Amino acid sequence: MVPLPEHGLAAGELAGDIHTWIVEMKLRSHIRQWLGSGVSAKDDKSEQRVPDYAMGPKRPPSGHSKDRPTLVVEIGRTQSLPSLGEDGRWWLNPTKGDANICITCKLDRTPRLVIDVWERNIPKGRDGDKDDITRAQHLIITKNKKTDDIVVRGAPMIIKFSHLMGRNPDESSTKEKDLVIEEERLKEIAISIWEEGLIDRKD
Repeated sequence: MVPLPEHGLAAGELAGDIHTWIVEMKLRSHIRQWLGSGVSAKDDKSEQRVPDYAMGPKRPPSGHSKDRPTLVVEIGRTQSLPSLGEDGRWWLNPTKGDANICITCKLDRTPRLVIDVWERNIPKGRDGDKDDITRAQHLIITKNKKTDDIVVRGAPMIIKFSHLMGRNPDESSTKEKDLVIEEERLKEIAISIWEEGLIDRKD
């Protein structure tokens, strides 16, 4: 199935903020991206998934393979929210995707965006406990079609540095820190997606 325009735009908006964060921390040369390439399950090489966007350190800490991402973004347009949540759990399952954090974004024509941030509890989860996965954040962005008012619940959205890099920020660095996406920026992301036609398309 060919992704709809708003699907790619949502992934691009989130990826853009993450990329800016990486550059500002001067870690661009330390990061590898997965763009259109599949990742095999650790317990079954024939089982493969292609993330909408993913990245991880080129030199990950001991216990994490450099051949798989630590951070994954998955977008759902026609996919149900529970199904999207299962995708998030697959990526964080230590026997499957073995990532540390997965951001899922559900689009619908209400218009509404539902963003869930799924996290692996580290280092405990590194031992192979697939149940050590939590939905750390649940954000809902809605727009009133009559007034154009946009409401964001659950802001800000936070991506932990430790989940991306597999280590804590360097204490001597003033740049290494968590990514915090505030309410106003979340509204901008939502508007960009809705303007692509999510509200008005008659499909």
